[in-house]
Amino acid sequence: MTARLMLALALVLAYAAVCARIAWRWRQGQADQRARVQAVSDPRARTLVVHGSQGGTAEQLALQTAQGLRAQGQAVRLLALNAVTPATLTGLDQLWLVVSTYGEGDAPDGASVFADAVMGQPDAAHVAPWPALRFGVLALGDRQYAQFCAFGHRVHRWLGARGAQAAFAPVEVDNGDPAALARWQALLGLAEDDVGLAGAPFARWTLSRREHLNPGSQGHPLHALTLLPADGPLPTWQAGDLLQLLPEGDEAGEAGKRPREYSIASTPAQGSVCLLVRHAHQQDEQGQWHQGLASSQLCGLPPGSTWRARIKPHAGFRIGPNAERPLVLIGNGSGLAGLHAHILAREGQAAPWPGIWLIYGERQRAHDAAYAPTWQTWLDQGLLSRLDLSYSRDGEAVRHVQDLVRQQADRLRDWVARDAAIYVCGSLHGMAGDVDAALRAVLGDGEVRHMLAAGRYRRDVY
Repeated sequence: MTARLMLALALVLAYAAVCARIAWRWRQGQADQRARVQAVSDPRARTLVVHGSQGGTAEQLALQTAQGLRAQGQAVRLLALNAVTPATLTGLDQLWLVVSTYGEGDAPDGASVFADAVMGQPDAAHVAPWPALRFGVLALGDRQYAQFCAFGHRVHRWLGARGAQAAFAPVEVDNGDPAALARWQALLGLAEDDVGLAGAPFARWTLSRREHLNPGSQGHPLHALTLLPADGPLPTWQAGDLLQLLPEGDEAGEAGKRPREYSIASTPAQGSVCLLVRHAHQQDEQGQWHQGLASSQLCGLPPGSTWRARIKPHAGFRIGPNAERPLVLIGNGSGLAGLHAHILAREGQAAPWPGIWLIYGERQRAHDAAYAPTWQTWLDQGLLSRLDLSYSRDGEAVRHVQDLVRQQADRLRDWVARDAAIYVCGSLHGMAGDVDAALRAVLGDGEVRHMLAAGRYRRDVY
């Protein structure tokens, strides 16, 4: 065997070892999470803690709440809100809800089935079925949105209208505010620090490389960034997770120093955190344009620049129960990041792969198709089964990804019939709502609700 062949074999074995280690850690993490839930969940309990989550934060806080109650000697049951029915609530003494709000006041994916199938039904003869039920709501939100914590308030009003007794007004939490979480702890009589969002500590990350992907485009500049820890080893994460980053020198004060969140476009097997960042520009009421603080730094400062950042697990966009299913990946713009991570994760598995269908939209084919060679390679390998693209500024009849969903209705129904999962990543305003409407038109509301409840329809939108 030649030295070159031996070196190639060694590299292949090393890569396989890395992939195996990542897979083992993922399976171990899933097993640990199931064990934590089972440890606090008593099916006979008359106290129920439920979560309605979009990205996993509400689920994390609900688990901590249940653990704190159990530490006091209370029997507790823990459920996702989508798993709750009216019968579930019958006979309960206490109900504690941790719910987020999606977009402009909507239910998060982890509660949308309950919102439609239970809350959306008229009350028969206006009978109040739970007069003995005592409840409280921890409402998670972001004051940047006009409908701050709207879904939490909606749940609170709905339970009150059904005769349940509110223990206190909804506790509003703005971006994980520790003071609000401490108030929730006090109201439930939990020990100090039982509930919180400490997460991993922020550490310095270094910009290793940046590439401008769309020079000449009518859209804002899109950059691919490669970041590495300034000190220490590369942490682990899963496809679907986020990087939280604190911009430097924020003149807007403490409120402006909230972490910015970016979908990670790579897996640990690539050896770095890769991001796709749009250089944001916003126009104020006076018509003046302003750059986004974090995006202007990421897209403008030279390689070698550092920021404080950390990995944020995003349970709602991980592969979850869909590892062996075909995937329909739908997105636009920088949302390609979250979709690419899932493709790369599947590439690390042994062939043959379950099918992947990528539906992606940008502005101009001539300037916004930097990854076309990569996609062609994946098609040739069989990693991608199908690729459909739309370009909104090229004057074509099919301009947006939602148009592609409708155009490919029969094919999409066939994929879903073969147990495919659907992942959507990209713009909250416009794309996400229009894609959801298109999916419901093609598949029907009932099928979409079923997929949400089964974890087969997942969204990372911003």
